[in-house]
Amino acid sequence: VRGLLRARRVRTDRLVGARVEGRTARRVVLLDAAGHRVELDAHLLAENPLLRHELDRGVRRSLAAGLLADASAVRALVAAADAEEARELLQDAGLD
Repeated sequence: VRGLLRARRVRTDRLVGARVEGRTARRVVLLDAAGHRVELDAHLLAENPLLRHELDRGVRRSLAAGLLADASAVRALVAAADAEEARELLQDAGLD
């Protein structure tokens, strides 16, 4: 994730923390096993299916490895964004 001053990175397959903060301006906070932390706007996930997929895959791997105890909030956010995108595609195709 690029900020104003520098880029920050986390290993999504080595997550030890993943949560959603805020009610109106929601942020996804990710922390990996090396102590690297990234905060990103939840709208980025809604607008970027590839980023959503990569985060979901990393969360699944971290859960399977036993590194991440709970990712329910992040997984719910990803699922909601996927559902919204599917609704939009069906509407555009006239299949709503």
